Amino acid sequence: MAYGYGDVMKSTLIKTVCIAVLAASAFSGCSFNSAPSAVEGALGYHSKEIALSTWVDEDQTWLDEVETRIYDEQGKLSVVSVNTYEMMTETGYDFEYYEIVRTDVYEVNSDGEPVLTEYYLYTYHPDEYEYIDEEGNEVNEIDYRILRGETYSADDDVLRYFYDVTYGVLVPPDGDYETPDYDYYTSIIDERTADSEHTAEQYATYAEIPLGEGHRIRTEKFFIRNADDTDVELSKEFARWSDTNDPYNYLYELYHSFRGEDSADEFYYFTRYSYDDSGNVHEQADFEYTADTVPTITPGDHRDGTFQDDQVLGWPLATMNYEAEFAKIGEQQTVLRTEYDAAGNVVREENWYKGELTEYTEYTYDDYSELIDEKRYSDGGVYLKDRTTIRFNDEILYGEDYTLKETCVYKYYDYDKAEDYSDSRSAGRMIRPADSYVGLSELQIRQAQCAKLNNINWK
Repeated sequence: MAYGYGDVMKSTLIKTVCIAVLAASAFSGCSFNSAPSAVEGALGYHSKEIALSTWVDEDQTWLDEVETRIYDEQGKLSVVSVNTYEMMTETGYDFEYYEIVRTDVYEVNSDGEPVLTEYYLYTYHPDEYEYIDEEGNEVNEIDYRILRGETYSADDDVLRYFYDVTYGVLVPPDGDYETPDYDYYTSIIDERTADSEHTAEQYATYAEIPLGEGHRIRTEKFFIRNADDTDVELSKEFARWSDTNDPYNYLYELYHSFRGEDSADEFYYFTRYSYDDSGNVHEQADFEYTADTVPTITPGDHRDGTFQDDQVLGWPLATMNYEAEFAKIGEQQTVLRTEYDAAGNVVREENWYKGELTEYTEYTYDDYSELIDEKRYSDGGVYLKDRTTIRFNDEILYGEDYTLKETCVYKYYDYDKAEDYSDSRSAGRMIRPADSYVGLSELQIRQAQCAKLNNINWK
């Protein structure tokens, strides 16, 4: 069942009553129905989120998230978002596909009433492909790739922001140069419609693995709006080198970050990747890198990145306008170490700086590999900084079956006095593709890089 506020009477009933039930339960604790005891030592909630999932089709074959409710530190409902789904129209497949076509965002006023403030619209493209399964059978499959996302103001239905995703033309085994490969984006551009200015940009280039076995990212660049709001500027960029042998793992990269008008904020890292016996990235070690052979950004002119990809196609990453020079590698700075369980879930993540452990995070999963507990320790791992607990419940709300995912964040220190990981210059509340790093912090990007390198859906 796909529904939105203001739709049919049944959906309106669910909207009105469910908000009342959840808002009332917010003051009794973290749980939707029964409140667990407060976590010992916690100063209080930092946030709480409840995601409701149900069947979005009448045949009950497609279970997905239809609504999210966000509560503030006082336990009051503050934001509600509702997803509307539609069946994709392509035929010839046994399985029906549904995608989100609209998200309505409601802010809760002082009277506890949700007020529609903005909504998002999404456009997709069908990506049809074939593969050989484990039994040697040829399987026809289809996915839907996001092409465009739009943000509208609810009071006047005016388009405020949008982003467009462009996919590259890569050379598949059959030599077809004209068919876009929708697995691999080449650009994501956010635009503010009031003045037709870009607010953020993201680009990627790829190299094809021999024998048609896939692709590997060669370069990625990320731009955000500058402090003067006159243009976008380079925020960070990556250039990555891969092994020439199967499984063609990433070996190392140059990581370039520029975070302001002062050239002192610019730095390069050489990152070395190490893998465990299961082929997962176990360690990302960052070293200082003297970039005198790579053009640096000129203060006041940050529009272009330094990693220019002159090679249109080919393997491995080579004939470009730069090469990583090992003699330029300096002192080790930061290390991100990741441990996994037998199912491939991340169970521990350690952050090291100049040989000392600065913080680590432990993750716990249920029997279905769903994350249920996350603890982050700072000050060398001796001080519990925050804890995220996740619980799942099945509920029947006015005749409809729902799966509830309840996420509570407990704080063990004063968030108001802690450093702010958000980047205020990034674009607003736009839902972007999973591959997008725009607006993420340095740490979040490194974590997302780890997930992408392992080809896992993590956090």
